[in-house]
Amino acid sequence: MGASATFDPDRIARYEVAGWRAYYDRRWATLLRLTVTLCQEQFQIPFPRSLIVAYEIVRASIAWVPVEHDLARVTEHLTRFYALAARYAPLDFVPQRVAAAEVRYWEANRRLAGQRDDPELKLTLTQLHSAIFGLTNDEAYASAEWRVRATISLDRITGGTTDDAEDDWQQAEEALRQCYRAIGRYLTARQPTVGAPAPTRSNDYHFVTHWRMQGTPDEVIAVLADARDLVRWWPSVYLKVWEITPGDEQGIGKVVELLTKGWLPYTIRWRFRVEESDPPRRIAIAASGDLEGRGVWTLEPDGDQTDVTYDWRIRGDKPLFRYGSFILKPLFAANHRWAMARGAESMAIELRRRRATTDAEHQALPAPPGPTSGALIALGTVIIVGVGLVILGKRYLSPNE
Repeated sequence: MGASATFDPDRIARYEVAGWRAYYDRRWATLLRLTVTLCQEQFQIPFPRSLIVAYEIVRASIAWVPVEHDLARVTEHLTRFYALAARYAPLDFVPQRVAAAEVRYWEANRRLAGQRDDPELKLTLTQLHSAIFGLTNDEAYASAEWRVRATISLDRITGGTTDDAEDDWQQAEEALRQCYRAIGRYLTARQPTVGAPAPTRSNDYHFVTHWRMQGTPDEVIAVLADARDLVRWWPSVYLKVWEITPGDEQGIGKVVELLTKGWLPYTIRWRFRVEESDPPRRIAIAASGDLEGRGVWTLEPDGDQTDVTYDWRIRGDKPLFRYGSFILKPLFAANHRWAMARGAESMAIELRRRRATTDAEHQALPAPPGPTSGALIALGTVIIVGVGLVILGKRYLSPNE
């Protein structure tokens, strides 16, 4: 985690308590506004994307209000919330796992009303903070204890037993400050030390993608490891693939050259070398060419499904990236997210294809998503050409240059 993984505990506590007040007063518009601010503060989600992310958590909260609520609907909104947050947060978490931990906490919190010192509530909070912030359970325990104290103050208010509601709101806010300070201390301790690598350049990128696949890690890794087959099952992105060096029995040392694209009107020619291979858990590659960096696939089983994480740290070395990232970076990032979303769709179809045993099952499968439409390419062309003209105009026409 970089320095941006830290946050301001006081500001988050203040906004969160204000959000609690809005929630219990059923002031949903106010709750949405405060949640947008919290998303920006805690997960560094830029506006207007923070509005979309906040909408999902507010919908989850509203769906949770009835005692006889639809748990699947609540979980769906929470998962969407954390999946969107994961795109921006300088934290490495699996959205589905965090959403499940959040639901367990919400269930315990409702069931143990009036019994907040119950160890189960502290355990669910410990697991939630551990899942979000990448802490061990021991590290997350102190923050969980402080959050329980905040909830106890809240109980006095909502239960009508408070002697001074405003004082209890202040106590709740102070407890939340201590909660987030406890988390922040561990995040700060993990920051790079003085003398660490220089600040990143505009053409440096870090993406963390999460897929949840119906299948075992062995099934998923078998698809990922066969680079020569990428053109067939992921045709929206992989145009050509050449295996240069086969590597050893586990694939370590394999060198593959690729021609890839997204929805924007440019192609990327690059190659990767497999540096680590520990099937079915992990594959790590080193990229070179138009992209320079490292990618790590990590697979974790979860029942009959597999949580797939791809951590991709690269520097765009293509001239378009070197000279255009300072203004086009959000567009290039959106292009990557589009490509990985198509990859998730394609992987799901490919896993079904490999499990199909009859002609009817094969014929029922849809084709994987294909390359981008002409309309998207045209839009991307207009944007890039327009920005290119701005860059050239600034470089060659500005009287100050």
